[in-house]
Amino acid sequence: MARYSQTTRGKTQLLYLGQPFVFEKDVKGHNNVVERKIWRCNQWWNEKCRARVYTIEDRITPLNKFHTHSHVINRKPRVTKKKSFETSEI
Repeated sequence: MARYSQTTRGKTQLLYLGQPFVFEKDVKGHNNVVERKIWRCNQWWNEKCRARVYTIEDRITPLNKFHTHSHVINRKPRVTKKKSFETSEI
């Protein structure tokens, strides 16, 4: 069964065997109906990971389950800068 969560940017990600996957594309079948969804490893860009899985109605099937990295890199949470309000005297 598929488990989903959200990225820090609000996109849906799929969790499979402890690895997060992000949505890549829909594969459409007859009559333009979405047959399955392809998900890629979230380290696709940083680590050039080619691991892919696809889902059909929340059932997960691996396409390429070999990751090119040993662990998932945890990103630091984004820090928002606080605006400082200074009063200037004339």
